[in-house]
Amino acid sequence: KWDAAAPYKDTASTMLVGADATYVLIGKILDTVCDTFTTRKIHIGMDETHDLGVGKALDKYGYIPRDDLYFQHLARIAPMIRERGLEPMMWSDMFFRLAGKGIPDFYDFDDRVSLPEDIGEKACGIRPVFWDYYCGFQSHYDKALAEHKKFGTETMFAGGVWIWSGFAPN
Repeated sequence: KWDAAAPYKDTASTMLVGADATYVLIGKILDTVCDTFTTRKIHIGMDETHDLGVGKALDKYGYIPRDDLYFQHLARIAPMIRERGLEPMMWSDMFFRLAGKGIPDFYDFDDRVSLPEDIGEKACGIRPVFWDYYCGFQSHYDKALAEHKKFGTETMFAGGVWIWSGFAPN
């Protein structure tokens, strides 16, 4: 939104992966987090990056597959996070999206997706956070959690208790 963000911006919703200025900014953000909070746990998000690499990055670098950019970025920020003594976690749905590209009618944590066996290495050992707010089938959770074991780290689950109407869940 702000002109000051131009050096770090690929698209309206993604940072410019690969630009040195981006990593200077991320370093400053991490330093501020360390100075501000006592917890060593940090959630780095990294979901909703569906347009990664198709804005300024496309003009600057040419076409680079989104998954290559995603994993290059993770490999660059993971050491920055850990050298500050932080314990990173991130939403895991993008790993499923990257692994499920080309599947017709794909949906988040699609049961047809099989994560690569080296996903823990590609994810730089960052703890995955599996979110799901609405599925009613245990088999879905069993499959998704089995896939999450490939990360080789503990998985955090972020569920929700909510309703569309009324004052409380039944």
